Amino acid sequence: MLILPSLYWGSTEYYAHIIEHGEENCIIDIHEHFIKRSERNRTLLMTANGVLPVTVHLKKANRMQIPINEMEIDYSEKWDIQQMTAIRSAYRTSAYYDTLENDIMDIILSKQRNLLELNKLTFKFAAKWLGIDFSAIKESKAYVQCKDGDIDLRPKNSMGWEPMEEYFQLFSDRFPFTKNLSILDLIMAEGPQSRDILQRSISRFCGHCQ
Repeated sequence: MLILPSLYWGSTEYYAHIIEHGEENCIIDIHEHFIKRSERNRTLLMTANGVLPVTVHLKKANRMQIPINEMEIDYSEKWDIQQMTAIRSAYRTSAYYDTLENDIMDIILSKQRNLLELNKLTFKFAAKWLGIDFSAIKESKAYVQCKDGDIDLRPKNSMGWEPMEEYFQLFSDRFPFTKNLSILDLIMAEGPQSRDILQRSISRFCGHCQ
């Protein structure tokens, strides 16, 4: 079983793992404790000034041991408006920006009360473009205990994939290719070809491990 955290958009590696293992072998732990400064409420964009982390602001984020399904979003500083501005600035010249803009805006500006519900919307968006059957992925009914044979992506440093196939990234004239950015970066550039790139990356990973 592949044990997944609930992430905000999620990285290219996150979805490559799902495709590799198959949706029916995945479970999202919605009862794990929220981990600060992690992808649970942030994602990485490529901008003209380099990699930019963008974050969902949360209420009581400094409190310890709050299950992620209880984390509430704080809109007092209008992070959602700022984030749409950052995405527009970074990706407005990308191949699929015009196609994706309204859907992304609808998600970010949806004023979800709970982080988990916002993360689900970002997951469903990515799943649609990557040909992943969202409905086949299980959600936990309690904290998931990792068993022998399970692959656990919840630890903060559990993802560090090397063999990601390079795809076109904006600002490649300024910066070398950057692995494991937000899935938005890949879909903005490659659209319906995004899954093929992840599958070829999986093949490279499997060959790397042999």
